[in-house]
Amino acid sequence: MRTVQSKVDVHKQSSSKAIACKYSLLYSRASGADKCKMYAGWVMAGIAGMITPTTIVLFGDVFDQFDFDDKMNPNYDKLVDMMKWLFLGFTGLGLLICATTFAYNALLNGFAKKTAKDIKQAYLKAILNQDCSWFDSINQAELSSKISSEVAMIEASLGDKMGNLIYQMAMGLGGFGLGFLKGWEISLAVIAGGIVIVPIAAAFGWVLRL
Repeated sequence: MRTVQSKVDVHKQSSSKAIACKYSLLYSRASGADKCKMYAGWVMAGIAGMITPTTIVLFGDVFDQFDFDDKMNPNYDKLVDMMKWLFLGFTGLGLLICATTFAYNALLNGFAKKTAKDIKQAYLKAILNQDCSWFDSINQAELSSKISSEVAMIEASLGDKMGNLIYQMAMGLGGFGLGFLKGWEISLAVIAGGIVIVPIAAAFGWVLRL
């Protein structure tokens, strides 16, 4: 009786603590083809993020076309020709962003759904292999909902969240790269301001979580 009670106490202590794991363990059960799909989704998310800031450059070219050298006799034909090329550039860039964004969402979400299905099956198999004392230490009524919620969080982290993280990071790096190419002075000023703003925002977020 004491042995069973000690096992129950151990299970209660282990279940009350959150166990952290490496991100790579979430897709350790995936096959080689599924991992290739995941890596392809990461690459597409990075490409989509790097391309997005270039729309700002095209917007700048649009406004530059209205700065005529001769204010009294502007060349409207030249303006129309340049606007046509800019329109084609916006169209091509929009199609490229749409294609890469669709690709990384489709690849990562498909990979996440298949991996989540495998994890749920392994989760259920591991539960069925537990001894009777383990079931005394948990609430059986919440077991099914707990499995669904935890697997859903794993699926979101492998799919949308990771894709959006890579997309946002690539967009930020691409924006700073274009900024240094177009005007390195203002880019340095923005970085200097960010060094001050980011710790303040982090501290504010930490206070809100208290």
